[in-house]
Amino acid sequence: MAELLPRLVARWPWVLLGLLIGMAFGFYQVWKSVPLFKSTSVVLVRDRSTDVLGQIDAVEFDVRNNQAMATISNGLTSLNLCERVASLPKVRSLEGLMPKGPKKLPFLEDPAEKSIITEVPPPDHLAGLIRGWLAVSIRPETRLIDVSVTHEDPNVAKVIANQIVEQYIETRTKSRTGEQKDTLEVVQAEARVVQQELQEARNVLAGYASPLSAEKALAAAEADLSRLGLRYGKMHPKMIEAEERVRDAQERFRSVLLRSIHNPVDVEYWEERGLKEAALSSIEELNQARDMLIARNSVLADEINTISALYTSLLARIKNLSFKTGNTEAEVTLEEPARHGGQVAPDKQKLLFSATFAGLFGGAFLALVLQFFDNKIHEPDELENLLDAPVLAVVAELDEKSLSQIHSSDTESNQTRVLSHESWARHLIFRNEASSSPFLEMFRVMRTSLGLLGPADSKKITVVSSAVPSEGKSFVASNLALSFAQQGLRTLLIDFDLRKPSIHKLFGRKRNDQIGLLDVLLKRASVDQATSSYLDETNLSVMFSGAKAPNPGELFESSRLAALFNEVFQKYDRVIVDSAPLLAVPDTRNLAPFCQNFVLVVKANSTSRRLIKGACRLVEAAGASVSGTVLNSYRDSSFLKAKFKKGYGYGGYGYGSSYGTVYGDDSED
Repeated sequence: MAELLPRLVARWPWVLLGLLIGMAFGFYQVWKSVPLFKSTSVVLVRDRSTDVLGQIDAVEFDVRNNQAMATISNGLTSLNLCERVASLPKVRSLEGLMPKGPKKLPFLEDPAEKSIITEVPPPDHLAGLIRGWLAVSIRPETRLIDVSVTHEDPNVAKVIANQIVEQYIETRTKSRTGEQKDTLEVVQAEARVVQQELQEARNVLAGYASPLSAEKALAAAEADLSRLGLRYGKMHPKMIEAEERVRDAQERFRSVLLRSIHNPVDVEYWEERGLKEAALSSIEELNQARDMLIARNSVLADEINTISALYTSLLARIKNLSFKTGNTEAEVTLEEPARHGGQVAPDKQKLLFSATFAGLFGGAFLALVLQFFDNKIHEPDELENLLDAPVLAVVAELDEKSLSQIHSSDTESNQTRVLSHESWARHLIFRNEASSSPFLEMFRVMRTSLGLLGPADSKKITVVSSAVPSEGKSFVASNLALSFAQQGLRTLLIDFDLRKPSIHKLFGRKRNDQIGLLDVLLKRASVDQATSSYLDETNLSVMFSGAKAPNPGELFESSRLAALFNEVFQKYDRVIVDSAPLLAVPDTRNLAPFCQNFVLVVKANSTSRRLIKGACRLVEAAGASVSGTVLNSYRDSSFLKAKFKKGYGYGGYGYGSSYGTVYGDDSED
């Protein structure tokens, strides 16, 4: 968590972007929303009891009867009631009945759609809209129900709320006067019909008593046979006797079932299943009829239970109608009519807060996702923890502004030297000895760090490489060599990248203009002949790559390399080797056993951890190890001041940015 939080803070632009988008969306929601007004009618529910003398005694409704209150509440929101209200001329003629809806941006408006919305739809469609505007709620621990309507026009909301209550009360009054069918005679007639159905079902079930008894006996015989089969063989007397009992039970079941199948009471059931004329001679037919009999018995039993419960209910109702002296029902009255309500939406503060919080959360989540899938190296401590090797230096990103500041520090005393190095690339920042520049100081730190790796006499040869191209290894190697030379040490810089050499570009040379490493490896020239020491740098010598080699990999033969490195080891105090990228070609792996220091250059915010670890495994497989790393193109965030913040260096300057799909495909002579 301690490492994750700084990385998330470093991605603050995403969080800020999410915050701005959320705020913009919130303001847009506030702008497009239409004010809504709410009007509420209040109804009172009470109990109306009529005694024997016809006197009405109004008493309070039982507030514990939640089901009755819920029934009334649902009735107030029924679609039929909304259709009655939608059919009223008083409602359909209301000005502003159809809501305009949210505002739209000018380029999203549809004039045809706008004209259609102003027309009042048919009652069935309008009823659906009214039902959406309507909300009914029961006040806790009271006999009051709030009927609320929310609309863009406060007058429309008031009229519809009052009409909902008025039409509901009118509907209940009409239904109460038309309940003549709910009389004792009607209930008694219905009870007689149900009683007849119950008797018929019982008669049918009684007709299956014998088959069901025979089926149970057959099931018992089969179970006994199965149990004996676990203990005795098929020819055992007990098994033979048990099989005989099963056959007798089957024959008895067949005979009694055939009589039931032809019984007129339930003959339709068996005709529909094609068993009326069946002889049930086979075991399969018998088992099929057996299953049908069991299913029929279950259905008849359920049917009898249902009809019996209905018959019992009707008898209880007849008894109540016969002996009850009064009738009790819930009565709904208008307690408080709806008035012009206040604005209830939109809640601008809530909209803005919600959208802003959502945008902030979204930006933070996006930053977290990017960090989760980010496998690049950003900070020096990340690189050190990944490889368990020291970070020798951190070279910050070097842009054109920084280059101008470095080279503008020239003084009158070194103008001659600068002119003599005019052909050098500007990224050779040691060409003018601008000792006050922090960029030069970083390479001096690197030089000191290399010296701390071991005794100088045994740590002369340093190979500088990288995992993949375009990480700045040639830049680092060249400036490191210049820093050693300015220290007064005899320094040799060798361009061992025969496929894509670049040292000659940094020193303003043509590749084929001088004898180089290729000639030494082919034994066409000596080390002294291939070394360029006329660079106006007293202690610096450079061995360029030389002409283009047709087969560079075959030149890296152990005996040739051993002879070369033994000779330069004796002649120079420091040897800096700029080699090819490790993962691109196998050349650097051949050099690893002959070097005392192996420096891996990693470009910050670019190279993946997988490639870096893969490069280190290749070095270890070659019998060497990474002595230290250099984090190149480092950008120090203003929010994160890491312990390596004094590192400086260069950025992208064009070199190494055009490697072909095949490493070493260089058309330059």
